[in-house]
Amino acid sequence: MKRILLGLWLTSVLSQTSLATDTPTTLWTVNGFDQPESALMDPERSYVYVSNINGDPDEKNGQGYLSRLTTDGRLTEQRWVTGLNAPKGMAIHDGYLYVADIDRLVKIELNTGRWVRDFTAPEALLLNDVVANGNGTLYVSDMVGNALYRLQGGEFVAWIRDDRLMHPNGLTIHDGALIVAAWGTPINADFSTAQPGSLLRIDLTTYTITEIDGGESLGNLDGLVRVDSGYVVSDWMSGTLMRIGDEGRRTVLAHWTMGLADIGGAGSTLVVPFTMDGEIRAVSVAP
Repeated sequence: MKRILLGLWLTSVLSQTSLATDTPTTLWTVNGFDQPESALMDPERSYVYVSNINGDPDEKNGQGYLSRLTTDGRLTEQRWVTGLNAPKGMAIHDGYLYVADIDRLVKIELNTGRWVRDFTAPEALLLNDVVANGNGTLYVSDMVGNALYRLQGGEFVAWIRDDRLMHPNGLTIHDGALIVAAWGTPINADFSTAQPGSLLRIDLTTYTITEIDGGESLGNLDGLVRVDSGYVVSDWMSGTLMRIGDEGRRTVLAHWTMGLADIGGAGSTLVVPFTMDGEIRAVSVAP
């Protein structure tokens, strides 16, 4: 990963219009991770799962792994699940954890950490985030491949390929739509972009793609969660945490460091991975 991250230090994209307010309150911090890319809260089991890239983000080295912490910040298993290839986004459905792992979606049994099976996507270039809807369909972003994949009925295939996706990264589902945090376009060799990414809405019935009001040209977007009446999104390049309200208002919550990756959340609590610092931080955001 060093060869890509070195170039990332050379550029930072920030397109904001509002002043910082409602600064998050830090609840706990845990260090010592190996390029943590995603942090996912599991309130039902009182755990936080962390994906560790541990190498280049597109390297199939078998050195990637998942860590497990309690929701109050106690590390229980540094290497809970091992043998992965640069794991990134995760989602929970029906007692299983699904992990994006370059060109496959890995299914893990939550109660045991047992590796159940892989769903492969040979054409995928860099699977990134994962989200599950209520009926068990999973959606996965392919950031480099500029596509969205869908796992439905055991079939894992490309669902949408469209330049308007702007290299999709973070995902969530709200009100009958897939919400996408886009990285931006085009992606240069150092992962910088000429055009910042936006928040997009894809209607799950009509597949119509639109920009969300207030979410236009935000930055190189990574993590995305729904909090109260809006979205909280992270800009990897600038280390900025933002809130986009349903009324279209943008608020900068925090300016942190480059490498602010795939945030997770439950209620007003967020778990925030800092890829380049090897850190997971839990914060509370105001309603």
